[in-house]
Amino acid sequence: MGSGANPLVPAQWEVLVGGMGFLIIALLIHAVIALAYNRLVSGPERLGLLAACLLLPVVGPAATLLLLHRLKRGARGGTAVGSLPGRLRPGQETAAGSHSSERAESMVACPSTRVPW
Repeated sequence: MGSGANPLVPAQWEVLVGGMGFLIIALLIHAVIALAYNRLVSGPERLGLLAACLLLPVVGPAATLLLLHRLKRGARGGTAVGSLPGRLRPGQETAAGSHSSERAESMVACPSTRVPW
């Protein structure tokens, strides 16, 4: 028997790599769940963000979470930094002076039906 390290005890690099893998998987799961429960993203956008999450292990979920955060902040009436161009918040008027859609009008008419976030 040699005086080497015990092969049953993981080395430092094995613990580090395992921890990084766990964090990447946790970030992916968090991004997919947040994407599934978000109502501000359309079907094709959701599919594209899901593909980005699966194809780009760290950048995809991080970008998805950042985008969802900015959309949520913009829908809450946040500052111009949080609003994305081209998106109208419920009740926000277009350049012509009319509401953007029937859905937005119904949300303005009955504010109790709005999502709290």
